[in-house]
Amino acid sequence: MVGSNIFNILTVLGISSIVAPAGVDVAKAALDFDMLFMIAVALACFPVFFHGYKIGRISGFFFLAFYVAYVVYLILGAQGHAAFPALRQVLLHYVAPAAGVALLILLVRAFLKQKNPA
Repeated sequence: MVGSNIFNILTVLGISSIVAPAGVDVAKAALDFDMLFMIAVALACFPVFFHGYKIGRISGFFFLAFYVAYVVYLILGAQGHAAFPALRQVLLHYVAPAAGVALLILLVRAFLKQKNPA
């Protein structure tokens, strides 16, 4: 499922950039936030994909929370809502670093578990 989504995105962008005479324009907002968010979520999947872990309730909750936060971010941004800048700051300055620390902890735990299986 994830592989097919990545393949579809890369195929569509690749073919579009080949066919379009001037290439494909990417919005500044996509480069500033959306791409970083997608990369962060993809990195958060590493422990699941590479170490055979299952997505439990806690991990599932966090993935769902990331999705909901991102959808709310997109909706508020599209509407030009007054809360949009504050949400953007919270996501960039608090949620992203916390997710990075959590990912680092998960990766270290997975590495230690792989080295010393119990």
